[in-house]
Amino acid sequence: RKGKQFNPYMDTYNDEQSVMMTGPTYLALLSSGKFSSDDVIDTDCGIYNDVKDHNWYRGGYGQLTLEEALGYRSQVAFTKAKEVAFGDNSLQYVSKITTYLAGMPNSAMGMLTFYNAVANGGRMVQLVTEGDDVIVLDDQIAAPEHIATLQQGLQQAVSRGLFHKAGREYTDVAACGRTFWADKKTRRMELCGYFPADNPLYTIMVILEKNGIPANAGGMCGPIMANTIDILVDSYDLHSVVARSRKIEIVEEQDVVVVDTVVAQYS
Repeated sequence: RKGKQFNPYMDTYNDEQSVMMTGPTYLALLSSGKFSSDDVIDTDCGIYNDVKDHNWYRGGYGQLTLEEALGYRSQVAFTKAKEVAFGDNSLQYVSKITTYLAGMPNSAMGMLTFYNAVANGGRMVQLVTEGDDVIVLDDQIAAPEHIATLQQGLQQAVSRGLFHKAGREYTDVAACGRTFWADKKTRRMELCGYFPADNPLYTIMVILEKNGIPANAGGMCGPIMANTIDILVDSYDLHSVVARSRKIEIVEEQDVVVVDTVVAQYS
């Protein structure tokens, strides 16, 4: 609306954003062999050292399973789990994350490439212009059983978690997002996901920016992702392919600036 040009390859991120990569961190925790999706983590009142969950002022989430922590984007749960899984060996964690994000740990395109790989069962491909040859970056970024567990968690994050506004009545959607300060006054919101959750056709990433608060990826990026799904399904007559029966809350529009919406066809 304001004519701002956004180049996701050149974007920069800060330390707050770097600890909010819950999808890749979830996979790293599973791959460590020290956590399963149903392990319980005590987030207490939502504050742990200098880390706060988004609902800390309401008393936090208390005890969460790792899967619930993904769906509620609990940074306290993930911080505590990382300490148990990797201890002082931060290089091991960073190495895993760098691999999962195709060497782009601070890039929006790195996140999109990662979630597209999750949708693809772990097969990571380079994002290219439509019609270009597919370039495989990694045939299997993690064990298939860990990818399947993450896929289930991402679906639950939409059906029962913070990102429910990305859901549709007729198809299952899987997604995960994050919100952080891009600068002193601008909040960045990102939501990345795919549909149908059990047989993906498209991966979608929505990026928004707005000044100040309120700002949250689920509430503001979610409706845009849901509407994008509607457009794709109607444009390509995919109703019979994605048909599901599920009830989702009707949402209201939010006054934000759409920075970018990226759609990657599954391959």
